[in-house]
Amino acid sequence: MEKLKLGLLLLAGIAFAAYCGAAELQARTVDGQVVQGEYLGTENNVVRIKTAYGTVSIPSKDIVSLSAVSSQTKTDAPVEAGGKTEAALPGGALTAVLAKKAEAEDDAKKFKEPKNVNLMSLLATRMPPIPEAYQRNRIELVRLVRNFSDSSDASRGRIIRTLQNYGLMAYPFVEAAYAGTNDLADKVELLQAIALPHKPYSAGIFAVTHAEAMIDMQRMATSAPPLPPEVLTLRNQTPTRAQLLRAAARNVRAVEMDASIAGG
Repeated sequence: MEKLKLGLLLLAGIAFAAYCGAAELQARTVDGQVVQGEYLGTENNVVRIKTAYGTVSIPSKDIVSLSAVSSQTKTDAPVEAGGKTEAALPGGALTAVLAKKAEAEDDAKKFKEPKNVNLMSLLATRMPPIPEAYQRNRIELVRLVRNFSDSSDASRGRIIRTLQNYGLMAYPFVEAAYAGTNDLADKVELLQAIALPHKPYSAGIFAVTHAEAMIDMQRMATSAPPLPPEVLTLRNQTPTRAQLLRAAARNVRAVEMDASIAGG
């Protein structure tokens, strides 16, 4: 009896399509999907419909309704399926649409880094005013920075801690110190004075020093190896090209580590 009703429903839909001059049929399945296309026939209780995505075969028992769609009213409007609005597409095409939708949602959750950001301009607009150093503070800051390269490891640690207590006031003195190429190692170590957590305004100093360290490492990697010293006793004391390159790479990594601490 159920098969008879389904056959009558199918014949009625085809007859209605012929009466209205419809170009396509629209079948709604029990799971809420809507398949629309040219009716190709029914064989072994399987309805075949030719859609824009290929031929779709639907068992007759899974068809809830069958209606004609004229060329004037043909639309790709979404339908409600399982409580969610989905496109009226066959199974394979619907899966592709859902995959693209999920991919778009994942992209929306990702942090997109802004392009073409001028770091110095950004710092200039957001960085608070640097406190003015009075004469006594200026003398101490200059003395600390100037004596840093000639100090012992213990004295360097004390100098770094003292500079950290000055905060933003010490930034210009640290930035201007040891600008020469041969003083890069001292400059990199001195940056520990501004490598404090949650201090993002030091990003400009780290960026400039990191660029200088990268240039020094690239120069060391592409330059010709130095000639050995004429005095035989000094040959074992002169660093090789590999040792100099490792030292340059350590400078780059040290700047990146300090910058990550300050940025965090």
